[in-house]
Amino acid sequence: MSYQVIERDDFPKGKFFDHLQKGVEHYQGGHFQRAIWEWFAASRLNVVEPVEVKRGQDGVRLQCDLRDVPLLFFFYAIYLNNLSGVGQLINSSTTQELVFKNGLLSFLENVKREKRIGSYVLEKKQYLSYDKLDDYIRESRRQGKRLGQFLVEKKLLTPQELEDILAQQILEAVSESFFNRDGEVRFIEQQITEQPHVTYSPLKMAFKAAQRRFDVDNFRKEIADNKAIFRTTPYLGELEDKLRGRLNTNELFVLSLIDGFRNIDQIIRFSGANEESIISILYRLSKIGLIRKTKESGEYEDKEYQEVSRMLDLILDIYRMMYEKLYAELGRKGGDIVEKAKEELNLGHQKLFEGVPLDEPKKIEKQTILQNMATYFPKPEQRFIFIEIFGDLFINIIRGSKRFLGDQLTKVTIDEISRTKSDVESFSVKTSYTERMMTMLADLIRRFG
Repeated sequence: MSYQVIERDDFPKGKFFDHLQKGVEHYQGGHFQRAIWEWFAASRLNVVEPVEVKRGQDGVRLQCDLRDVPLLFFFYAIYLNNLSGVGQLINSSTTQELVFKNGLLSFLENVKREKRIGSYVLEKKQYLSYDKLDDYIRESRRQGKRLGQFLVEKKLLTPQELEDILAQQILEAVSESFFNRDGEVRFIEQQITEQPHVTYSPLKMAFKAAQRRFDVDNFRKEIADNKAIFRTTPYLGELEDKLRGRLNTNELFVLSLIDGFRNIDQIIRFSGANEESIISILYRLSKIGLIRKTKESGEYEDKEYQEVSRMLDLILDIYRMMYEKLYAELGRKGGDIVEKAKEELNLGHQKLFEGVPLDEPKKIEKQTILQNMATYFPKPEQRFIFIEIFGDLFINIIRGSKRFLGDQLTKVTIDEISRTKSDVESFSVKTSYTERMMTMLADLIRRFG
C-alpha cells in the first residue's frame, strides 16, 4: 500500500501559509495569543490553490512526517482538495483516528478510548450499569457503528447531547495534537456515508484550540502557584444542579475534592491526574461559576488523602505478599491465577486495574489506582470502593490458589492478613476508611481462616 508523501515544499508559497507556520510555532511554544494573531492574519487572506495530490486506482493516499509538515498543514491538504476518508495520527504515545468528510474534520479521537461518551452516559443515566454499557460497546462494534450513534439509536443520548460531547472531544484532542512535533499522519480516501455530527475547517479548529489554551494559560498565571485554594460558590440554589449537569465524571470528581482547604497540589495528588488536566478542570469549573479562588493559599493537612494513601499501602503490601508466595510456589502459573482472579470481578470493578501491572507488583503505583478511581468511581460515596474491589480480588486469588496448592498458601496468607488486621486495630485512629478495611480483612479471615 503506497502513500503519496506530502512535504513542506508541496504547499503554495505566500503569506497565508507563512502565517499558518508562525502560528504553529507560537502554539507549540506555548504563546497562544500570538498564535491566534497569526491565524487571524491568515483568515484575512484567500487561498484557492490546492496542494497537488495524486489519485491512484484506490483513490488518494497521503502521508507526512510531522517533523517536516505540521498537522495543521496536513489538514489543509485534505481541506483544499475536498477529500473524504479516514486516517491515523501516530506518535510514540497514542494512535488517533481521523475522519474527514468533504475536507472537514468530523471525528478525532484515540481509537482505544470511549471514555468520554461512556462516562457521560453513566453519569446521566443512573440506572445503567457498567456491565450494560460494556454490552452496548461490544454490540456497537459488532454492528460496525460508532458508540455515540448507537447510543442515540438506543435513546440513551439525544442527538444534541452527542453533538456537544463530540464537539468537546474533538476540540480537546486537537488542542493536544497540535503540540506534536514528531510522529506521522496518514490518510486514505474513501466514501463516508454517515452524517457528521461535527465539522471543523482547519483554521476554525486552530482558533478554537488556541483560544482554549490561551484562556487556561491566563487562568494559570492568576493562580501563581499550586498552593492556591478554591471553594464552591455559595447561594447558587437551583442553578447549581443545572451547572453540575454540564460536567463530565472527571470534573465532578475534582469538584467533590474542593472543600476550601485542599490546594491544587493536594487535588492533583488525590485525583492521580496530571497537573495540566487538573488546571483545565479548575478553569472550567471557575468559568461556569461553580468554584471561586479564595484569598488564602497554603498547605492544610489533607487527612482524607492520608487515610486513602495509608489504606492503599496496606492493601498493596498484602497483594505483593500474596503474589510473591504464589510465584514462589507456581512460577508463571501464579500470574495466570491472578489474571483469572481479576477477570472474575465484574467488568465495572476491573476498571480499577486499568494500567496497573498486577503481574509486576513492585511496579504498581498508587497514583495509577487513584487516577482510575477519579475516572470510574468519581462520586464521594464511592471513595471506599477500592477496599471492596481489592477484597474481592483477594478472595478470587485465594480460591484459585487452593485448586493447585490446597491450604498450603491459604494458611500463610491468612496469618499475614491477621497480623495486618491487628496492626490496624492497635495503631489506627477509627475512621470510615479503617472501618471498611477492618471489615474486608475480617471477611477474608472468616472465609479462609
